[in-house]
Amino acid sequence: MRDMKELMVKYKALTTIYIKQFYKYPIPLFIKLIYVPVEAFIYIFLWNYLGKSSSVDINYMIIYYILIGLIKSAYPFRHISINIQRDVMEGSISNVLVRPYPYILPEIERYTAWIFLYSFIFIPAIIFVIIVRNVSVYYAILFVLSFAIGNMIQFLVWYNVGLIALKIERIRGVLLGVSALMSFTSGSLVPLFLLPQWMEQVTYLFPFRYYMYFPLQTMLGEISMSDYMVSLALSFVWCVILWGLSAVQLRSGMSKLQANCA
Repeated sequence: MRDMKELMVKYKALTTIYIKQFYKYPIPLFIKLIYVPVEAFIYIFLWNYLGKSSSVDINYMIIYYILIGLIKSAYPFRHISINIQRDVMEGSISNVLVRPYPYILPEIERYTAWIFLYSFIFIPAIIFVIIVRNVSVYYAILFVLSFAIGNMIQFLVWYNVGLIALKIERIRGVLLGVSALMSFTSGSLVPLFLLPQWMEQVTYLFPFRYYMYFPLQTMLGEISMSDYMVSLALSFVWCVILWGLSAVQLRSGMSKLQANCA
């Protein structure tokens, strides 16, 4: 109990430091806060134009891609992998052997700090979507839950990708491969229901649909309660799998590191 309390004190302190750091070097966050509304405007313009010669539900597609932009911009998750690669190549990863806290903790704190600041644009945008789509409070709450778990999945995916650097050091090829696979199977390119049935079935083999398409289905009211509970359960399963995989990767990588240092 005492160890947990001490860990929470460290977590709060370091998260506060990262918030101050983002304030001190605000350009990346400022660009993000400008980019997201501009991207939303482009989606509105694009689908209004396409709607003149198409029978698709333009209002649905506009809201869908606004939500896509918001979720994709929630956190620069690829930086997690890049940070780990940098630690491996610089040798600072060896500090893990003497740290009094888990290696994943600083990345969680950076994530928490960024989400806190990003909420200044994310929350108003979500409220806008709720009003425009007349989303009930019930589905809004379900969206928040699915979105939180989906972000945890994406966080753990990129954390695991970063840990591959413990074995091969440079992971640019892996980053590109995972990014391409994620774009296809998460619904960020096109809504998954527009894919041929066999292609949509393939997306169930990967965790990516649960960080983007599942929350979107929830917000847009396209999922039954039974399907929601199944997807939620599968999301938790993927979290457990990815967390376990990261623990195995880190233990294996640090064992080799420790042997090399001996």
